[in-house]
Amino acid sequence: MTLVRMRGLGVNLWATTGNSCDVDFADAVAYCAQDDETRVIMGYLEGATDRDRLVEALELARAREKPVVMMKVGRSAVGAEAAQSHTASLAGSDAVYDAAFRQYGVYRAQSVDEMFDVTYACAESGSMMQGDRLGLVTVSGGVGVLMADEAEKLKLDVPSLPDHAQKKLKEVLPFAGVRNPVDVTAQLVNQIDLLETNMDVLFGDGEIDGAIIFMSTVGLVADLNEAIRIGLERIREKFPGRPMLFCSLTEPEGRAAYEKSGFIVFEEPTRAVRAMAALRYFARSFARAGEHDPIPELSDLSPLPDGMVNEIEAKALLAEAGIGIVRETLVRTPEAAAEAAQEMGFPIVLKIASPDILHKSDIGGVALNLRSAEEVRSAGVRILELASEKAPDARIDGLVVAEQAAPGLEAILGVTQDPAFGPVVMFGLGGVLVEALGDVSFRVAPFGPAEARRMIDEIHGRKLLDAFRGAPERDIGALADALARLSAFAAYHGAALETIDVNPLIVGPSGQGAVAADGVIIPIKRGGH
Repeated sequence: MTLVRMRGLGVNLWATTGNSCDVDFADAVAYCAQDDETRVIMGYLEGATDRDRLVEALELARAREKPVVMMKVGRSAVGAEAAQSHTASLAGSDAVYDAAFRQYGVYRAQSVDEMFDVTYACAESGSMMQGDRLGLVTVSGGVGVLMADEAEKLKLDVPSLPDHAQKKLKEVLPFAGVRNPVDVTAQLVNQIDLLETNMDVLFGDGEIDGAIIFMSTVGLVADLNEAIRIGLERIREKFPGRPMLFCSLTEPEGRAAYEKSGFIVFEEPTRAVRAMAALRYFARSFARAGEHDPIPELSDLSPLPDGMVNEIEAKALLAEAGIGIVRETLVRTPEAAAEAAQEMGFPIVLKIASPDILHKSDIGGVALNLRSAEEVRSAGVRILELASEKAPDARIDGLVVAEQAAPGLEAILGVTQDPAFGPVVMFGLGGVLVEALGDVSFRVAPFGPAEARRMIDEIHGRKLLDAFRGAPERDIGALADALARLSAFAAYHGAALETIDVNPLIVGPSGQGAVAADGVIIPIKRGGH
């Protein structure tokens, strides 16, 4: 609170909830969301105590277009035994909070300074940044590069201005840099209207959504500072709804004059860029508030069994939720496997069926691309021998004979129980590689296909789903539908579910769907762990 007062941020409501027994953090957020005098909600959170109340409060804030800026501390891992599943080993509570905040439109600040900067920008800007295109105007070429670098890191676009806009700027100041960043140089001291003219061209012809202006110590010249401020007020009136942020080393009186006029002033340029990225973040979040993104409706699902199930039983449960699976059957002997394969058609995949062997390939329990009955029979003998040797205590239900899915891109879908948010869905690409690389995204269940697409877009390997180096574009719609259905399945079973791994889900070319080639479901043990 002391730092807030030092920064000059106006606080109309303040609540500390550390020892709460009834009214909690979520209730305070909901109250602020409904308070007409509150423009921005700022929070410091150690942990969520009631998922439903918190989600309801955050959704209420977004519906009323109240930015929520949050610091969440504590980066402990979920108390799950990593060896039990890929999903559990990849899901840490901090990653889940990150995902939940993105899902419900919360901006997560990494420091107190960033929290105050973003709060300040949201409270005073009067408008959000509706697109990605950022204009930079500076009296220092080096600072222009510094801001452009920070913008690229935050995925803001700093586009080159159109030729006709550059031509107009060159006519005003022939030796200026006019591509964007626009470097007006120290000539601003000699041409008082230079900045206003540049901003007029930038907003009028530059096709940008927001601008940041670095004026260095120009503001120390009082008369010049006042003339620039009045000129920029005219620009703001001419182009309403386009946020402008300022980086300036003006003395306190000069800065106060700008802030009194409703402008936002930062002492350091990269802080302004981060604040602008936050305005873009909230614009996107508020746009999603009215989005039609129905959660798949599931009914008459079979109850989860008392204990772990084999692969065929797991995939049958997933199929009830509408998730595609490969055609398969369970047999007891290698000879029966050969007969089943003959009826099913080749090529065939053969796998050990056991509720106690989760990672079949680790013990040699999978054989691919089998093209004759004899290959299937021989592979069955070898798989059973390896299972007996490497997992002597495992229950063996037999062998899974499955059609080999058409070639596609491997993905992993999973569910784990988070202590704060309950069932959480994970997505990544690459089969076993995803565990080594940790390139995954999360969402709190349940959610619809549009949210699933945003989840897909977050991973670093996203380009692999597009047409890439001769590989076709993948069926992203089918993948998003599978994620949404898995989320609905997880929410339906709720606390009865411990973990799900669908690994791999084979994503075919566009229009050809996605099928689960393997699946693991681990229910919560009755009576506790």
